Amino acid sequence: MSKTKLLKLLYLLEEHSVLKTGTPFLNLDFEVWKLGPVAKEIFISIEDSGMPETKDWINDYVTCKRWFLPIKGTFLKPNSKFDDDEFSDFDIQLMDEIIEEFGEKSAGELIALTHRETSPWYKVAKANDLLDKFNAGLQSSSDCKIEFKDIILNDPQKLSKYDSYKEFSEFATYHHA
Repeated sequence: MSKTKLLKLLYLLEEHSVLKTGTPFLNLDFEVWKLGPVAKEIFISIEDSGMPETKDWINDYVTCKRWFLPIKGTFLKPNSKFDDDEFSDFDIQLMDEIIEEFGEKSAGELIALTHRETSPWYKVAKANDLLDKFNAGLQSSSDCKIEFKDIILNDPQKLSKYDSYKEFSEFATYHHA
């Protein structure tokens, strides 16, 4: 699988989890980049993987290869079979739904999907005047974050659940450090 496709599938998993339950799946931060939403932490781990000086967690799970021909890109191959011990039945069901709906789509198709005018990516890109810069090749990334809260503003129950989840997550992160 390509790096771009993986990043889009992770985004869609996160978005669908928030839409269904009001809680993030992995609680990743996604930034608005030219090719769509990107979890910068995952992107950097993939880019740094395989480097002799890098002892990143991602190397335990996938092997990353950079190709230049016939197409340029970074592709990932799992190092072992999927282990579902860390996931609930609902988690597995949600991942299966995402794979069923989007798994056969190309990275380009997923980029188009995440760029639709109703998408959180598009709305943040437009609000921050990034669309013309991306299209003109003047900029390829930004630090503008996609706020998943925005997709559930009309659902007070999910919104409350989301806010509680984020508050607990920040508290746990702060006290763990």
